[in-house]
Formats: sequence, C-alpha cells, structure tokens
Amino acid sequence: MVAPRSATTLADLIDDFLAEYTAAHPAQAAALGLPPPASIGEHSPAALIARLARYRALAAALHHITPQTIDEQLDCELLRWQLEWAIWQLGQWQPQRHDPRYYVGLVFLDPRRARSTDAVEQEAVLAELRAIPGLLETARANLRRPLSRLDIEEALIALQLNATTLSHEHLPTRELRSAARAALTSLAAFSHFLQVEHLPAAVDEVGLGREHFIGWLRFAEQINLAPERLRALGEAEIRRQQDLLTALAPNRDYRHLLRALAADHPPSEQILDELRAAIAHARNLVARHALVSLIDAELPLATVAPPFARWATLSLIPPGRTGRAEIAVSLPDPTWPTGEQAAWLRGFGRTALTIAAFHEAYPGHYLHLTYIAHAPGRLARHFWSSCHLEGWAHYSEQIALAAEFGERNPHLLAAVAGEALLRACRLVVGVELHTGAIDLATATERFRDEAGLDPLLAQREARRSALDPAVICYTLGRLTIERLGERMRQRWKETFSLQRFHDTLLSFGAPPLPVLNRLLKTVDML
Repeated sequence: MVAPRSATTLADLIDDFLAEYTAAHPAQAAALGLPPPASIGEHSPAALIARLARYRALAAALHHITPQTIDEQLDCELLRWQLEWAIWQLGQWQPQRHDPRYYVGLVFLDPRRARSTDAVEQEAVLAELRAIPGLLETARANLRRPLSRLDIEEALIALQLNATTLSHEHLPTRELRSAARAALTSLAAFSHFLQVEHLPAAVDEVGLGREHFIGWLRFAEQINLAPERLRALGEAEIRRQQDLLTALAPNRDYRHLLRALAADHPPSEQILDELRAAIAHARNLVARHALVSLIDAELPLATVAPPFARWATLSLIPPGRTGRAEIAVSLPDPTWPTGEQAAWLRGFGRTALTIAAFHEAYPGHYLHLTYIAHAPGRLARHFWSSCHLEGWAHYSEQIALAAEFGERNPHLLAAVAGEALLRACRLVVGVELHTGAIDLATATERFRDEAGLDPLLAQREARRSALDPAVICYTLGRLTIERLGERMRQRWKETFSLQRFHDTLLSFGAPPLPVLNRLLKTVDML
C-alpha cells in the first residue's frame, strides 16, 4: 500500500504526477507539450492497480497543501482535477477493458514527431515505437467482450492511419526504421485480432451510459448539472437559433438558407488561400476592435490535414513539443464518390471559412493556445478543459461577428447562427446518446432535420457525438463564458471592457470553467 505523502511540497507532487502521467500516456504527453518520460509505463491489470494507488496517494497528500499565491492555487486546482479524473477513469470507467481506442491512443505517433531530427525527440519516439508490441499484447489480454461495434470500427480506422504514418514516413535513423517495422507488424496483428475475435461478437450500443456520462461530466469538466438540465439548455438554444435563422431566411425556410450558404464555396484548390486571407482579416479585426490583446508572434499555418486529423473539415493541431500550431484543412478525398466529395465541399462555404478563421485562429483556438503557453504555474500550460477551450472558440465567433458586422451582413449572421444551431444539436444529441435515450439512426435524423445537414454530414456528426461526449462542450462552454462576462460587467461597471474581460479570462490558460470562476473570485475580479 502506498502511504500518503503529507510532508511533500506542491512542486514534488507535481513532479510525481507528471512523471506518472507521461510514462502512462507518452503520445498524449507529447501532444500536450510535456517532456518525454524516463520510461514507458505498463497497462497490465497489476500495473494499473499500482498506478491507481499512486494517484490516490498523491491526491491524499495534496489535501495537506495550502497554496500561498494565485499561481499555486491554480496548480493545486489543476492537480486535484487531473488526479480525480485519472482516479475515476482507472477505478470506475476503466476504458482499458472495453474500448480498443484506449490502446490506439497509446500507440499513436504524430508524423511531425516521426520526422524530427532532434536527438531527444528521436529517443522518445524510439522508446514509444519499441513499446508498441507490448502495449498491444496487453490490450489483447485486457479487452473484454462484448465491445461496441462503433468503437471497434473507429479503432480499426485509426490503426490503419497509424500504420500509414509508419509506412510512409522517412524515419531518420536505422534504429527508428527497425522499431517501426516491428510496430507495424503488431498493429496489423492487433487489427486482425479485433476483426476476428471481437467484431463478430460486437454490440450496437453506443455512448457511455447514464452513470458513466454523469461521472464524465463531473470528473472531466467538473460539471454537476443533471443530464436533463443539460438537454434543456440545448433544446432552448436550438429553438433560439432556429427562430433567428427563420427570421433571416427567405420564405422563413432556414434549411434552404443554410443550404444556399453552403453551396457558395470555393473550388477545392482555392480553399486554403481563401482561409488564409480570412485568418489575416480576423486578426486585423481583433486588433481594430480591441477584443483581446494579441500576444502571438506570427500567423498560424493553414495546411492540408494529415490523415490523423481528418475527422472534421477544419481543426487546429496544437504545437506539441516539436512544431507550430497548424490549422488543418480536410479537403475531400479524390477517391470518394463524386456525391460525397460535393457534400464535403459544402462544409467550406465562404461564410463558413470566415467563421472558421474566428473559431480556429482569432480570437479563437490559435490565440488561446498562445495565452496557454504563457499561463501561470506549471500545469495550466499543458492541461486544458474542453468546455473552456471549445467554449471560448465558439464564443469567439459571436464576439467577432458583433464587432465587425452586427446586423449589417445577414449572410454572416445566418452562418454564425447555423454554427450555433449545429453545436446546440451536438449538446442535445450527445446527452441523449450517452444516456441511452436514442440510437445512432435517430441521432442522424436529428442532425439532418434540426441542423439542416446533408445526410453524409449528419451521419458523421452522429458518429462523432456517440464516440466523444466532449461534443457537448461547445455550447455549454460558450453559454458559461457569456454568463461570466455579464457578471463581470455588473461587478466592474464603468471600468468594464471586452478586452479587459477577455485578457483576464485567457490569462489563466484553459482550466475547467468552475475552477476559473473560483480563481476569478480569489483575485476579486468577479
């Protein structure tokens, strides 16, 4: 039994946690910008029991720490959050027993890291490659039937993408190439194992289930609202955005309006150029209207998405340890049927690209990541809340539109409302899927009927909602930030400004929004 370390300092507890975390999740640690682990951790039942005990000992020791500064309070809050989240996952949720995607995440290799010529990074990549066969052997022993068919299907897709990375990257050393060949063999064997041993016995149930969904809300995002309350928030937001769109639409047909906006898109070969122009415009908008202080040094890269990032039309890839943040654009695959390519291109409407520049770049994710890199304490630069991160990016669309266009550009107003409608549908559908209220087919119908999506995109949204409960975070986070802004306006009165509020909000990084609320009260800002 591991004894609580009541005399340990906060710095020691953070060191111990980071050593444990990076060893257990080396690929995720690299994506978060954490240093490489000294060794790769195991995931056998005995190893996980021991890890759980160490996390519990750290959590017990943390109770004896009294923070003296705001930086220490932020570190204490984030360490407590991460320990409680890890303890719940290992002790209650246990994805290592029922979700093959857990192991796919462990063996993922970012192609940017595979190309690195940095000696330290090469050693880290080599250690991770050499660990892959053992990790996948452990996965075979840990996974228990029946698994979700959807989880298996997504795991197989991701394994193929991982294999593509290892097959086609020109790894810079002989040792890396040798380790990659062994890893490829184990990836192929594990894919075969899932197809032969688990897929025939798979079940069609999707989502976390009500109990685990409530646990996810509490421990992943520190949200204590009941699923029914979250669903009601989403339904109200759906109605609000539909009313706004209906008022803007010719003949009050908002679905036709959204389809018309989506149909006005550049050809595939011009999408990147138009997005880059929109990003430059968005940055100028933020500066001109003093929405938030610009502390970044250069515009983000906008590039064609690598295979592992093609789960959405656009997404931002964090810099990790080895590069710059990139806005990844998933252009339609030329091997797709013509109809699917046309449907995917409708996700790049010109108004959608303008909004994407707000969401992904300024004042959204890219600028937020710059603030995160300068956040106080040690943990805020590496651990982020989805509700905070996605909520801020969604909120960014609203404030950028209001600053630049107001009601003078009805097409952009409609496009922003359309995005808000889609995110509100994600909130409602996500809650319903993860509490078992609906199935995938019904979820697809809701996205098609409520948000006006093409059938192909509606199906993709439904699958994404079933696989990732964090789809609820866009609307939930935005609504919370809006409430925080109103409370600050009342508190500060004549000294309130959007720039002051936004600078203060982002200065702490992206902790869970309940943590942010407590921190703001501590420094007498709210």
